[in-house]
Amino acid sequence: MSLIKGLFFSTLFLGLIGCQTVKLDDIFGGTDKAEPAEKTATTKVEPQAIELPLIETSHQLLSALAIQTHQSFSLNDENKAQKVLEDNYTKQSTKWQVISGELVVVPVRIFEREQGVFCRDYQARLITASKEISVNSVACRQQDGLWILQE
Repeated sequence: MSLIKGLFFSTLFLGLIGCQTVKLDDIFGGTDKAEPAEKTATTKVEPQAIELPLIETSHQLLSALAIQTHQSFSLNDENKAQKVLEDNYTKQSTKWQVISGELVVVPVRIFEREQGVFCRDYQARLITASKEISVNSVACRQQDGLWILQE
């Protein structure tokens, strides 16, 4: 289980390294247009050198929806939810197929909790053939780029 978590966070971290968009308008309630980030010199990091903290299952972005639906979501689903919070504009949904139906994640609002700590309200929704279950949650972005569900 810890190997799976380690692979998840390594994959997530490597995926976030390539993010080069700053959504300042989104942060400050503007027109939802992205501004390119300034290019800075980067140092290539070898995958073996990356040590990301493992988070508890209860802090994963889809854990509240998993509890409500009595289902578990894959590592791939969690990675997609992380990408949605990192890349999507406010109210820009992303949906994908899961075993039991369709999973939809929508960032609802972004705000600054503390100096330099940005958080997002978001909605995770599972749509099956017979019902739709929706959970609203808050996640904050850590210094390493990982979004952590807040309790």
